[in-house]
Order: sequence, then structure tokens, then C-alpha cells
Amino acid sequence: DELLSHVKSQDLYLKHYQLVCSASIVILMQLGFTFLEVGSVRVQFTKSILMKNMVDMVLSALVYFAVGFGFAFGDGKPSNGFIGSTNFFLNANTSASDVHHSPAGWIYHWSYCATAATIVAGAIAERTQLAAYGV
Repeated sequence: DELLSHVKSQDLYLKHYQLVCSASIVILMQLGFTFLEVGSVRVQFTKSILMKNMVDMVLSALVYFAVGFGFAFGDGKPSNGFIGSTNFFLNANTSASDVHHSPAGWIYHWSYCATAATIVAGAIAERTQLAAYGV
């Protein structure tokens, strides 16, 4: 019985480790997208591309923390079944074995959110200024 509980706790650690490693790989994709964008534009737009990608990472982290996690994983029963209306600001009441509602799960899901924003930013590289991109 003690061995089984030890194996289950190690399994939970491995799941968290897998999520963090996978998120790290996805976040490294950001670097690749940045290199691709910088290589595709004129030299004068390099700083703008770098700032835009950094702003994407920071703002996507803040917005996903505030509302994105709740929209994706919140309980939508009070209003509808399409979008969540609870669990904003990572206020999730779940069991300890639910890895997707843990900080490691948040990092994993946020990394995909940030990557999606950067892909869109690459499509408009050199076509907008940083201030216009924020709108």
C-alpha cells in the first residue's frame, strides 16, 4: 500500500515534469518564429519585431492568467456550455491529481496561447507599427 502511494506520487511528479518540458519546447518555438520574422523583414524593423514578440509573451501571460484559463477550463454551467465563467485568476478548486489545473498545466496551456499570438504577429510583420499592433 505504501509502495503504491509512492508510485502514484512519482507519477504525478513525472506528469508535471512532462508538462514543463513540453512547455519549454513550445516556448523555444517563439525564438524560432522570432528568427524567421527578423530574417524576413528589413533591418530597420528588427527592433520592432523583437519588442512585438516580447510584448506578446508578457501580455499573453497576463491575459491568460486573468481570464484565459477561466474561459478555457472554467465551469460554463451558470451561463452557457460554450465558455467558462469560473476559475479566473487560476482560482481552481480541483484535486491534487489534476495536472492540467496545476501551475505546470497553466504554463503548458499558456505556451500554446503565446505561440498562437506570435504566429499572427508574424503575418503582419513590417506592415504595422508596435502601437498599432496593440490595438
